[in-house]
Amino acid sequence: MSSVFLQRFFYFFKRFVSFDKVRANGSGYILLTSVMIIAMCTTIVSFVVISSSTYSPFARTIIARERAKLLAFAGIECARSQLMFPLEKEKGKADKEKKPDEQEQAWNLLATILPHLNRWQTVEMKEKIDGVNGSIQLCIMCEDGKLNINELYDFNTHKFIGEGDPKKDAKKLFQDIFARIKEQTGGIDLFDPFEKFLKERQYKVRDITQLLSVKQFAVLKDKLFYKPLDSDKKERGAKHSIYLTDLFTLWSEQNGIEPWLLSHSMEVVAGFKGALDVDQTGWQEKVEQSLKQFRMKAQWSTDWNSQLASLYGVEFNSIPPRIAARFDSLFAPRYFSVRTRATVGGVTQELYAIMKRTKKTEQSAVDVQIKKVYWL
Repeated sequence: MSSVFLQRFFYFFKRFVSFDKVRANGSGYILLTSVMIIAMCTTIVSFVVISSSTYSPFARTIIARERAKLLAFAGIECARSQLMFPLEKEKGKADKEKKPDEQEQAWNLLATILPHLNRWQTVEMKEKIDGVNGSIQLCIMCEDGKLNINELYDFNTHKFIGEGDPKKDAKKLFQDIFARIKEQTGGIDLFDPFEKFLKERQYKVRDITQLLSVKQFAVLKDKLFYKPLDSDKKERGAKHSIYLTDLFTLWSEQNGIEPWLLSHSMEVVAGFKGALDVDQTGWQEKVEQSLKQFRMKAQWSTDWNSQLASLYGVEFNSIPPRIAARFDSLFAPRYFSVRTRATVGGVTQELYAIMKRTKKTEQSAVDVQIKKVYWL
């Protein structure tokens, strides 16, 4: 619009000057010409100033956004490094040359992940050291601590796994879970539309977000990806939300649940208030106590109270029976997820990634592969 205005201005100015030169007697037209030139220069300067005043902040915002996006990807790499190189127990000189056994490797991984599970970790960036002023926040979660829909439903027979089994009936399990989240769905029972959604499919679910195609699940559209509580806010003790992709998954390779690494939403459904309403210091103390009792293999009906009751604040008999029946006895998590949040210059970018932890060599070194990334 400004360029059109300038074109018209120059056109009329040219017509005016030529008319003045031809018709005037030589007196006064220089003054008018000078005034017109000054007006023209003022217009051009104003146009340049307005354009630059708009472009410069926009350019700074774009640069800050790209830097924040790169830092968000760096947060994923921070999570990969924690999963790839877990902490190790302090050893004596005689033990340092020994290859860690499976029990010790499992302990090392758990000691690294559990203290920060479902909680923000913050890394502050300084320009003098890191080349940019900003911050990275990352939250590691475990996909094995959720319910895998594809492993609990048979798409060939169109039946839930274990239907009719008093303890491991997956249909009853989902009915119980949806009944427990009714309060957050405005009293809507989601099981019937959920079952219909599965029965109409001829193949496995490819992404949990496909559940939003079911009209009734629209009540959870704002509760899709888990968002941890900010540690500087007094939010603990308040009502905890359930997030769709934090309760269900497609990435674990089993139909059980890893009790050591439960997701936030699974803790809410199971009623484990002890893990939700404690600050970082209190949680760290509980983790240290539980790690002393850690065993890679467990029989939860007898081992829960000694290993995990203090961590979650619930004894085994108080756990919903159908959830307890799904607890895996062997600690062998493979799939993890991470939510990262990076801020640069007041611009924030967030990512959510699914990762798989696999053995890389015969020396038990591990690799962590990124399977999927969501830009939130």
